[in-house]
Amino acid sequence: MSSSEKQRIQNSLTISNISLDFVLSDLFGKSAKSKSDDIITSIQGFSMPDSTISKLKASSTHLNSINDTINSIEDASNYIINNNELRPYVNLAMTVPGISETSAMIIVSEIGTDMSLFSTTKKLCNWAGLTPQNNESAGKKKSTRVSLLVFILNQLLFNVLMLPLNLIRNLISKTNILKSRKDMVIGKLLLLLLV
Repeated sequence: MSSSEKQRIQNSLTISNISLDFVLSDLFGKSAKSKSDDIITSIQGFSMPDSTISKLKASSTHLNSINDTINSIEDASNYIINNNELRPYVNLAMTVPGISETSAMIIVSEIGTDMSLFSTTKKLCNWAGLTPQNNESAGKKKSTRVSLLVFILNQLLFNVLMLPLNLIRNLISKTNILKSRKDMVIGKLLLLLLV
């Protein structure tokens, strides 16, 4: 929701022939906030249609309210976690590589702390939607609906599990790039020596 408002603001500026993409990598990042006075003075005197101005004001107001809501929810969840018996469980979940505090809070809030509900780890993984399933029998497909909360937990755990694999892939690709550059340099040196 927040990203769509940011895109709406950026599109409104682009339609008005104000392209800040060449100057700033992120229109809503730290560098944009530090250069906000320079940006305002550079577009001063530029006339925008009233419809674009009203759209920019509405999008900006909505984006600010979204950010305020996100901050208040984060503050409330931090208060609940810190003033409850859940903090040790969140800290324990954070010991797993790739799990941030926010991810740990989501995991603890979704699964809970009472593991007696799941007699085996397989049942917990099945509940979280992480086990492969065969939802077809005799050519008839069975229902595969899961609740939204289980879907969110599934995506979170999948992303955490894929993090080390993605890091390895990135290292391999960077190694291949460096190797190809090294081969190019060696090839150029050989050409210079032969000439």
